[in-house]
Amino acid sequence: MKNILLSKSAKIIVDILLLLAFVIFFVLRSDEITKWNSAHCIFSSFWILLMLIHVLQHKKSDTKSKLTALTTIGFALLFISVLLFCIRFNPFFLTFHKIAGILFVLLIIIHTISKSKQFITLFKRENPSS
Repeated sequence: MKNILLSKSAKIIVDILLLLAFVIFFVLRSDEITKWNSAHCIFSSFWILLMLIHVLQHKKSDTKSKLTALTTIGFALLFISVLLFCIRFNPFFLTFHKIAGILFVLLIIIHTISKSKQFITLFKRENPSS
């Protein structure tokens, strides 16, 4: 039996939720982030979970892409910046988080545009005659 997280439907749902959560928490970002009580932190925590699922869903595909590797490194840096917040909140960690966030946003935009054709094919039927 195929793992449900690796199904075509699950990939579409995760990709759509990633996009929606990304837009929501980016809009809710704040220059004065408080520890874990802001909407930004809540939505970004949900987004990180979705991102981990997305990476697991696609870990076998496109492993040679430099852009995918850079995006994964950008995600790792962003994730590390969140972990640093959990350990200790200080101005240096906030600056690191902002820089990692900007870098990651740029990589995500480029990654999304470059993968848009593959994303669109997820919506196509496997058998158009049915």
